[in-house]
Amino acid sequence: MAVATSYAIVAGTTYPITVGEGGEGTTYPSPGATGANGEDSIFTNPANSPHTITGKGGGGAGATANGNPGIHHVLARVFKDVICRYKTMKGFQCVRKGGWDTHGLPVELEIEKELGLKSKKEIEEYGIKEFNEQCKTSVFKYVKEWEQLTSRIGYWVDLEDPYVTLHNSYIESGWWILKTLWDQGLLYEGRRATPHCPRCVTSLSSHEVALGYKDNTRDPSVFVKFILDLNRTNDSGICNGFVETLQQIVNAGNLAHFVAWTTTPWTLPSNAALAINKDESYVVIKFATTDEDEVNENQYLVMAEKLVEAVLDGSDDYEILFTAIGADLEGVCYTPLFDPAEANLPPGALGVFQNGSINSDSNLTENDMFQNSFKVHTADWVSMSD
Repeated sequence: MAVATSYAIVAGTTYPITVGEGGEGTTYPSPGATGANGEDSIFTNPANSPHTITGKGGGGAGATANGNPGIHHVLARVFKDVICRYKTMKGFQCVRKGGWDTHGLPVELEIEKELGLKSKKEIEEYGIKEFNEQCKTSVFKYVKEWEQLTSRIGYWVDLEDPYVTLHNSYIESGWWILKTLWDQGLLYEGRRATPHCPRCVTSLSSHEVALGYKDNTRDPSVFVKFILDLNRTNDSGICNGFVETLQQIVNAGNLAHFVAWTTTPWTLPSNAALAINKDESYVVIKFATTDEDEVNENQYLVMAEKLVEAVLDGSDDYEILFTAIGADLEGVCYTPLFDPAEANLPPGALGVFQNGSINSDSNLTENDMFQNSFKVHTADWVSMSD
């Protein structure tokens, strides 16, 4: 989303441009200025209409001056300078605004190194206010070096009146922009997965990820057992050989479980449905196991027939009690791992699985939630391979 605003060209103003390492200043007429004989200069907007382009100064977009500039900053600045010079020669007024970016994880990481802090807890023990003051001081540490680089490469930019992202004037402008967009109905709420740093206990921006994020945390898939809820299943009117077999198991005082597999175990607290393939075979098995006290016991499990050996890790201590196709399992209910009704959540905090998607209507009741969620659903994308 971009918001473009046009401003009128102010004729006759000048830019103090410093070129060269010696710091000699030379003043150039601004775009739109009048020539010596009163005629329009070559920089006049050809259509005599208000066109303004703002050239934002910085290493890439904006510079963080808590580190020395490098050769890659020269390249970025040359690109930006060339574009602004080209547009100037095409008759646009380019306002060259320098700036310092003073927020972000890199600033905090630099101070953590200086103070020898290794976790968010240690930052809190040191003092958040004191830590922030250290960050504010550090972001201007190498300003002179940045200004010298700017001068040496002949980059045309105003560093005498830069924007600074920690100044209230900048922050309030940002909030004003957001409020204006909100008032115009141009903002919407969305959800997305973001890379996370467990040490910093924060999500990472795309810029921070580009600094060297490595997805090297072991991300295992897990098998999870869900207890079948035959009371809700029977209330749904489902009656077939599969359900009857499970009812016999439960009537004998046993628990029956669905065995589910997921590659995103962190989503289990908000689980709302289990998915199966309607055309695959599923079995009810009695699996003989020994608990930690060396006591023999039987587990009654429901899983895909093709995956029994993989799930049981090659064990043959099981008996198939019933076989059914996936379509016969659709609508069978189970007990959620975490009961949202006991969490005192506000209305709409937990969605309801309906028609293949999550419905988070705040008017839905607890009865609606259990009537539609925590059931087996069929899906074409369910595969028998990992």
